[in-house]
Amino acid sequence: MSLNEQAAEILRIAATHGVEQNFFFLTTFKRYQVQIKILNDLEGQIKAEGPTVTKEYVKGRKNLYTNPAIGDYNKTSTAANQTVQTLMK
Repeated sequence: MSLNEQAAEILRIAATHGVEQNFFFLTTFKRYQVQIKILNDLEGQIKAEGPTVTKEYVKGRKNLYTNPAIGDYNKTSTAANQTVQTLMK
């Protein structure tokens, strides 16, 4: 089932509980959809660049660092998990 199909199913379930037009449900659900898109984008970036990146300094020295997208991914996934907990309530 695609993400769009799953989103439609969630809206159908919300309708059976009478919350499909509730402002708080709709804004929270929209926020969750944005978070999922951000996670997908970050995942693609991590796959493309790998788990580590190289930074070059003024004198040409290169240092290896953890890809900063990993930290952003972890923060966004934590926020998305909290958002989905709110939706499930």
